[in-house]
Amino acid sequence: MRNGKRYIIFVCTGNSCRSPMAEGIARKIFGEYNLPIEVNSFGTLDLGGSPPSELVQRVCARNGIDISSHRSQILDKKSAEEADVILTMESAHIFWISEHLGSDVAQKAILLTNYGIEKQNVEEDIEIPDPLGTAIDFHEIVFDMLKSEIERIARLEREKIS
Repeated sequence: MRNGKRYIIFVCTGNSCRSPMAEGIARKIFGEYNLPIEVNSFGTLDLGGSPPSELVQRVCARNGIDISSHRSQILDKKSAEEADVILTMESAHIFWISEHLGSDVAQKAILLTNYGIEKQNVEEDIEIPDPLGTAIDFHEIVFDMLKSEIERIARLEREKIS
C-alpha cells in the first residue's frame, strides 16, 4: 500500500514499450473504475531514462493516453518491495526479478495475463510480445492485448471492493 492505495507496477524489458503502455492504460482505466490503485512501470534493462518509442507514444495518443513524459527506469529492490503486485509481460521478467532482487520480491511477481487466475486453471502462460522494431499495426495489437487484460483486472479489483 502506498498513500492508502494498492500499488501495482508493470515490468517489461526496457520500460520503453509494453510497461509504459500498460501504465498509461491502467491509469486511465483504473481512474474510470474509480479504483484506489496507484501504478508505475519499470524495466529489467537500464536504458538511462529514455522516452517511450515514438510508435508507442503514437498508439497511446490515438487512444487518449499521453505517455510522452514517461522516462525508462530499471526496477530496483526498493521499488519492488513497495509494490503490492508486480505484473510482468514475460516469464523471463519474473526470473530476472528473482535472480536480481530476491525470491521474496519475486513472490509478488506474476504474468499480467495470469493475474487473478488460479494457477491450476492456467493451461499455458500467455506472454505479451515486445513490439520494439515492428510496424505500428503490431504496436496496436499489443496495445489492445494490454487494454483487454487491464480491463479484466479492473473488473476483478472492482469486485473486491464492492
